[in-house]
Amino acid sequence: MSDTPPPTVFPDLDPVLMMRVHPEAESVAELDAAAVAQGEATAAAGAEQQASQQEPGKPPEQPPVDIPPPVNKDVPYLSQTGSTLNCTMGNWVVTPDSYSYAWTIGGSVVGSVTGPTYIVTPVDVGLTATCVVTATNAGGSTAAPPSNAVTIA
Repeated sequence: MSDTPPPTVFPDLDPVLMMRVHPEAESVAELDAAAVAQGEATAAAGAEQQASQQEPGKPPEQPPVDIPPPVNKDVPYLSQTGSTLNCTMGNWVVTPDSYSYAWTIGGSVVGSVTGPTYIVTPVDVGLTATCVVTATNAGGSTAAPPSNAVTIA
């Protein structure tokens, strides 16, 4: 039998340097064990730190998923009932989280109305109306083509 120490776990590390980091080690085998223990402790501390940074009861944050913006499938439809114009949202692929509406009456954008309904005023009668719906989700926003044109009665 020879008195050769067992092979080191970390052969690329300098034993002299390792003795400086772990002065309590008396052999190469003890150096290896100390290095392994230090690595395990470092990994455990990293996991503990990550766990402490999340809110209690909240699942760990997942990497962001690339979500594409909504895609318009069917153009919004505009109709008039009495003195109210109604614009549907149309149909979308990749579900939107919200919608906004832009109204055009007689060729002018109506900036004060952003919802799906427009209350007709007497000056609007005889003018043409359209609406454009913009759908938004985490991936971005997409405007649909303008709705059908309606002549306000």
